[in-house]
Amino acid sequence: MTGDVFSIEAIPYPAFGLERGTRNFVCNAAFATLVGAPSSFCAGGIDDLAGHLDEASALRIVERLAADKPELVELRIGPRERRLPYRASARLTGERVLFVVDVHSDLEGVGLFERAPAIMHAIDKEGRIVSVTERWLERFGYERAEVLGRRSTEFLSEESRQRALEEVLPRFFREGRCDDIPYEFVRKSGDTVSVRLSATVERDAEGHIARSCAVLTDVTEELRLAAEADRARNLEKDMLQAQKMESLGLLAGGVAHDFNNLLVAIIGNTDLALASLPPSSSAVEMLHDISTASRHAADLCRQLLAYSGKGRFVVGRLDLSQSVREILQIIEVSVGKGTLLRTDFSPGPTTIEGDVTQIRQVVMNLVSNAAESLAGKRGIVTVATGHTHLDAAAISQNLVRDVPPGHYAWVEVSDTGSGMTLETQQRIFEPFFSTKGAGRGLGLAAVLGIVRGHRGTIRLYSELGRGTSFKVFFPSLEAAAQHDGAREGKSAGRGCVLVVDDQEFVRRTVRRALEDSGYEVVTADDGDEALLIFAARPQGFVCVLLDITMPGRGGVDTLKGLREINPGIPVVLTSGYNEQDALQDLVGRKIAGFLQKPFQLTELLDSIETGCTWRERS
Repeated sequence: MTGDVFSIEAIPYPAFGLERGTRNFVCNAAFATLVGAPSSFCAGGIDDLAGHLDEASALRIVERLAADKPELVELRIGPRERRLPYRASARLTGERVLFVVDVHSDLEGVGLFERAPAIMHAIDKEGRIVSVTERWLERFGYERAEVLGRRSTEFLSEESRQRALEEVLPRFFREGRCDDIPYEFVRKSGDTVSVRLSATVERDAEGHIARSCAVLTDVTEELRLAAEADRARNLEKDMLQAQKMESLGLLAGGVAHDFNNLLVAIIGNTDLALASLPPSSSAVEMLHDISTASRHAADLCRQLLAYSGKGRFVVGRLDLSQSVREILQIIEVSVGKGTLLRTDFSPGPTTIEGDVTQIRQVVMNLVSNAAESLAGKRGIVTVATGHTHLDAAAISQNLVRDVPPGHYAWVEVSDTGSGMTLETQQRIFEPFFSTKGAGRGLGLAAVLGIVRGHRGTIRLYSELGRGTSFKVFFPSLEAAAQHDGAREGKSAGRGCVLVVDDQEFVRRTVRRALEDSGYEVVTADDGDEALLIFAARPQGFVCVLLDITMPGRGGVDTLKGLREINPGIPVVLTSGYNEQDALQDLVGRKIAGFLQKPFQLTELLDSIETGCTWRERS
């Protein structure tokens, strides 16, 4: 053994020898230095070598090597987690194979590869990086030693890494190439770089993947410019729409103004003529018809002026809920017999500054349209009020966007009717546009004008075959500081929660708590009503709070119906029974949480917040 060690030490390169039979090894000090072993590491068994190179591949070379026929082989040398490929010369002498390592071969072709004017990396069959270009290091901010031996997926963002492991890499290994795969790489600084990656593989004699090479195209700036172009197009689209609506408003206002001047003469002279004629005159009836028609024309002019934002406003402080309640008492009898008109008024104040007549016209037009959308069939028209805080992101989803963020009182009119196509939604507020044969197309145009005149905004949601919801927001006069104080110390809720409970005081309490935390709330007092509401807006709720023990359609059947409409909706169950007893009929059904009555408001908010994230966690 001493002679062996001495002879191998004479080799000026890292070298080691493996016995075919005993599988013992000897190595020189240069090899020990290469693998980071102490100088005393010069001989031992194959197990001692395992921590420094891929002993399995070395043994395969030992077994197949023929006498006096040296081969240029590849060995993976280094710690298990960061082994790099080296070229080595292998020669069989007696029962021992001598490996002499080329210390420069770990970066095969590095001079040319490194200087390539592209962002490139090469990886081995295990997905570890064995070479990168200077452009790669420069773009991502790493030193070469920080990169080599690490898996290429370690440099991807979490989303890109998941897509690579689950979709891209399995297909790449099957097909041997990929083209223009969008990824996000993470720089050493933490910034992300958007790239498109194309790669191809090199296979060994047996057809197995030996290594691969990838070329990355930096598209960060391209995507930024594309996003700016999209924003510019959207801004131009919004400006054109605003100009169109403004032009229509100017036209409508001008026409209404001129017609009103004409109507003054028509109505005034008609009244004078009626006053000068005896009641028995045959002209009296005709003059009455002229007067009636003139007043109908005046009503149309008022709607045109409302659309243009130039209608006569008698502004005062009013409670939105109270104004809506009063107009509903008048128009309730006009909705169809098959229409269930339900209300859900805010338990708190909804004080705004506005013209009560105009506000009532908004509600009347929306409720009339909702009832007509049912086309005589059985359905629900729901009128609800509340208050919320609108930030810039929420306002950007509305039809009127030139309003400031802040606190708003709202009235929502929703129905379970036929819904609207996207094309209809885009034109529904245009004057003289109507989907009804007998309609004049001014009702919703007037609504939009009134909302604008009150510095409010409006949101439309409709799904063909399921129903429509109009939600109108007016600036609230409630002290913003009160709402901010109520929300301080906890995250603001987002989205709409459907609360289903047969007890009115429970619904009222839950609603007040959720609205104060920033959620929008719709309530239902039984399972049938909940399913009708939910079917109209299957994607309109972030969570459902469902009482299990209700008369009629109970919580179990209601949960089943909700899941048939939208399998992914998070549902938090509540009951006066304990969780084990309450959920015994729900084994195997995935729920977002359980809330036992009585509960504190903090527990309620925590359950809803957890429920809203249930879809992401599941």
